[in-house]
Amino acid sequence: MRKALTPVKSRLDDNLASIKDTGGLAETTRLTVSAAAKQLERSGKKAAMLAKVTMGRTRKVDGKTGHQALQVEYGNIKIKGQAPLGRSIEGHEETVIRDLGKEWAAGIHNEARKARQKNRG
Repeated sequence: MRKALTPVKSRLDDNLASIKDTGGLAETTRLTVSAAAKQLERSGKKAAMLAKVTMGRTRKVDGKTGHQALQVEYGNIKIKGQAPLGRSIEGHEETVIRDLGKEWAAGIHNEARKARQKNRG
């Protein structure tokens, strides 16, 4: 899953580089892939694995919070929204889904091969 979302993160980083005065927002972009039970439970969805590309902070660090990411994405009274996260996905949906499908298919084949070998032995 990481391989499928890597291009999305690189496009996000490129989009943020083109925006002036993000106040360190570019350093907070992350690509997270997890199969941890606690994270899956928190997501509230029936899933075996989570993959996400995020920007901003989830808690206060050095006086800054994740609200900054929302302000850059959607804008506020003083600035117009610039949507770096939206632009990194828009127009690339089919590619991302196709890459995820390829990765899942490869994973299914690998697990089937392992199970076959285990059953033989």
